[in-house]
Amino acid sequence: MKSGILKIASAAAFILFFLCGSGLLYRVFSWKDTSGDYYSSTDQLYSMKKNTVDVAFFGPSSYYASLNPAVFWEQDGIASFNAAVSGQDRNASTYFVKELLKKQSPQVVVVSATYLYTDTYAVQGNLLRNTLSLKASLNSTLLARDLVSKNAAVATPNDTKSFLLRWPIIHNRYLELKREDFVPVKEYENSLGFVYNFNYGSISEFSPASSDPSQAHPISEANKQWIMELKALGEKKGFQVIVVSVPTEMSAENRACLNGCYQYFDEIGISYLDLNFHLAEMDFDPYADMTDGNHATITGADKISRYLADYLLSKYSLPDRRGDQRYERYEKCLETHKHRILEAEEIPYLDSIQLCELSNTYRGLVTSITLHPGNESAAEFEELLKGAGVSASEIAAGGTWILKDGVILCRPVSKVYGYLVCAGDYLHVTPGETRGADTVSVGKTVYVTPENEGCCVLTYDTILGKVIDVREIH
Repeated sequence: MKSGILKIASAAAFILFFLCGSGLLYRVFSWKDTSGDYYSSTDQLYSMKKNTVDVAFFGPSSYYASLNPAVFWEQDGIASFNAAVSGQDRNASTYFVKELLKKQSPQVVVVSATYLYTDTYAVQGNLLRNTLSLKASLNSTLLARDLVSKNAAVATPNDTKSFLLRWPIIHNRYLELKREDFVPVKEYENSLGFVYNFNYGSISEFSPASSDPSQAHPISEANKQWIMELKALGEKKGFQVIVVSVPTEMSAENRACLNGCYQYFDEIGISYLDLNFHLAEMDFDPYADMTDGNHATITGADKISRYLADYLLSKYSLPDRRGDQRYERYEKCLETHKHRILEAEEIPYLDSIQLCELSNTYRGLVTSITLHPGNESAAEFEELLKGAGVSASEIAAGGTWILKDGVILCRPVSKVYGYLVCAGDYLHVTPGETRGADTVSVGKTVYVTPENEGCCVLTYDTILGKVIDVREIH
């Protein structure tokens, strides 16, 4: 009897060990975005509170670079979510809409006009991003089946099983795996699907074909079927469908395709907006507001989002959700937005004292100031540190102070000290043999070393979960 129980226990232990080991191996070897962007809008979607999305956007990367929920919220209190996925086509869009409807009851669903002239994936990575983004469900099963059957250029029928099992689809980034491949990136947690693009391109203007209304091709049967399915779904679930084309460089063929689709939409009562015809109203300059022919910069996204928000409010009765505690995620989204702008477009132009004083304006900034005794640059920080309660003799002695909201958190001592800036990140100071010759690190990354001869300022943003500036002043 005991022998039998022992065998059962051993077998159970082996199975448990095998499952745990397989799970760990799966996390390492399973497919990870080969672009290394560490980003998934669907992960954020699943974490949203039920029925807190009034407007949802579905499209490819041109959408997640153009429509910023933080701007919709800041300007009008519109609770929106950007569910775009890189390369997404119309074959995937309807399944993503259905997945959103499991937890949300949007009033308006905005879909990309790109779907009307692009219905296949140019690269396998985009196919994988769409087939593997959704949680295992009927939607993800049907999505995998349909995308494989309609994308022979980048998939084979044998791929269907792999997409459904999500194995053995593997990545090729073993040598560059980072913590971000296994845990969510904090700065993306509250972007609500928007991807920040601070790069600037060289496109001077759109071609005349991009806004030429003269030619129109008849709408294809595939586009008719797609839009009618969405229209029927909207009537059943209580949302309005609007097709929006964000500013885009366009060929004459694609423009004629859109023009023909718009004629059909007029016949069946589907709303649409083509922003290529409204560039002047938006004060939109492709040279300053586009990275390339398809993707907006952060300034372009701001203009597009503000214009579209006004347009939607002119057509639909969208509530202003600001002040409602259920929508605190949107306040976090706006705060994240302000910190992203601060990091990329404000901090590079601030001097060190202005940088240290930022915590009085922006919540969540932690600053370390390392001063070398006798260094002339230390005088720049005397007024700031004295205002926080540091004596002149302490400043003269040198060392590293850690501040937050204008308050000293840590003062120089002879042993290792520091502050937990964020879950998983500890800002710690290792005192040098002489005052000021300190080592300042966050986690395993060293930012200030004894070899730094000047005064050093490190700024950590707890909202973004990362170091946003390090500078040495001589």
